[in-house]
Amino acid sequence: MSDNERFTLYKHYECLVNNLMKIRGNRKYLNGTLEEKYATSINRLIDSFDFFEDQKKLEEEYIVLINNLKIKFKEYANEIFASHKITAHIDLNFDCNFDTFVDQVHEIIKVYVRNRRLVFKTEKRIQELTEGKEKNLVIINFIDEIKRKLIEIDSSIDFNKNIDEIRRMLKELSTMMNKHQVYCETVLKIENIIGDCAPDSLIIFLNNINLALWEGRYAYLDSLVFGMNLSLEKFQSRKSDVFSSLALIKENYNTRINSLGKNDLSKIDVANKMLEMIKEILKRVLKGQESRDILRTLTSIKFENIEEIYDIVQSKTKNVFVKINEKYDGETILLKTGYANSKLYCTGFTPFGEETFEFHRSTFIRNYISLYDLLTSGKIDKKYLLEFASMIGMPLDEDLQNFSEISIINKAVDYFESKRTINKGMEDIVLKREKNLNGVNYGL
Repeated sequence: MSDNERFTLYKHYECLVNNLMKIRGNRKYLNGTLEEKYATSINRLIDSFDFFEDQKKLEEEYIVLINNLKIKFKEYANEIFASHKITAHIDLNFDCNFDTFVDQVHEIIKVYVRNRRLVFKTEKRIQELTEGKEKNLVIINFIDEIKRKLIEIDSSIDFNKNIDEIRRMLKELSTMMNKHQVYCETVLKIENIIGDCAPDSLIIFLNNINLALWEGRYAYLDSLVFGMNLSLEKFQSRKSDVFSSLALIKENYNTRINSLGKNDLSKIDVANKMLEMIKEILKRVLKGQESRDILRTLTSIKFENIEEIYDIVQSKTKNVFVKINEKYDGETILLKTGYANSKLYCTGFTPFGEETFEFHRSTFIRNYISLYDLLTSGKIDKKYLLEFASMIGMPLDEDLQNFSEISIINKAVDYFESKRTINKGMEDIVLKREKNLNGVNYGL
C-alpha cells in the first residue's frame, strides 16, 4: 500500500471514529446505576475500534461494532424496562447517542408510571362509584369495557390520549350509576307497596319491571310503571282496607283471648287456628282472589267457634263443580284451581282417580255447575250435601251433620285440597326416586 493510499484510508478511519464518538455517552452517570454500567461498556467498545490497512476489513469491523452497540442499547432498555415490569413491545430509536437513548427510555418509563397510576386511580374510582350499589347488565358490560381499556393503557405510551378517554368513560359511568340508583329506588318503592301478597297481574308487571331494570331499558320501564299505576292504586286501596280490617279482627281476637282462662286451652287453640285461617283469607283478598265484601263479615267474627269461618261464603265455596244432569250424582267432581288465557284448570276426582282437566270457559259453563249455585237455586239441599260428603269419602260424624250447608261445601273444598296435597307429595317422592335411580343425586 502506498503512503497516499494509507493516508486516504486513515482519513476514512478517522471519519468512522468520529461517527462512533457521536454514539458514545458524554454524561457522568452515578456509580452503580444501569446507565453508568452501560455507558462504560459502550465507551469501551468504541475505544476498542482499531485501524486496519485493509479497507474491507476496516469497514466490516465497523459494521460489527455498530451492531454490537445497538445490542448494548437494547440490553440496557430491556434491563431497565424489566426493573419497572414493562413487558410490552416498544419501538425505540437506536440511531442516536447513548445519552439521547437514555432520555428516550426514561421518558417512556415516565409515561408508563403515569399510566400505572391512572390504572390504579381508575380502578379505585370504579370501586367508589359502584361498591355496595345495584348494577345492571349495561353497567356491568361498561365496567368490563373500561377494564379492557385499562389493560390497553398498561402497554400504551400515549398518556394524554389515555387520560382524556378514561375521564370521559368515568364520567359516563357516574351518570349511568346515578340514573340506575334513581330507578332502583322507584322499583323498591313499588316492591314495598306490593309486598308478599298481590294479584298475579301486578306480580307480572313487577317481574317485567325488574327485567327491564336489569337490562337497562329505562324507557320501557317507564312505560310499564305508567301502565301499572291504576292497578297499583286499586291495590293500595285494597291493602288499606285489609289492614284496617286486620286491626279490628285482632281486637276481636284479643278480646276473646282475654276473656278465657289459662286452662281454656282448647278454646285458645281454636281462636289461634281461626286467626291463621282469617289471615289466609286476607291474603286472598290482597291477591284479588277474594272479594273485599268478605272483610265486613271477617271483622264481626268473635273467635268462639271455627264454624264462624266455615259459614262464610268465600271464593273457594264456589269452586266445587259437578257435571250438569238430572241427578247431579257427582260421577265427575271438579275443583277449579286456576284461570288463564280464557281457559279453566281443574283437578277432577273421578271413579278412576284424580286427573287434571283443562277447559275452554264456554265449554266448562255448558257442562258443569257449582254446588253453591245448585244450593242457592234450590236444586239441592243439606241432605244432598251430606250424601255428597259421604260419596267423596268424608267421615259423616255428628258435627258434620250439624254444620250449615255453606260449611259442608267449604269443608269439602278443604278435603279435596288435602287430597291434592297428599297426591302431589307422593308424585314428587316417586319422581325423585326415579331420578335417583337414573344416577341423579338429589340429597335424599
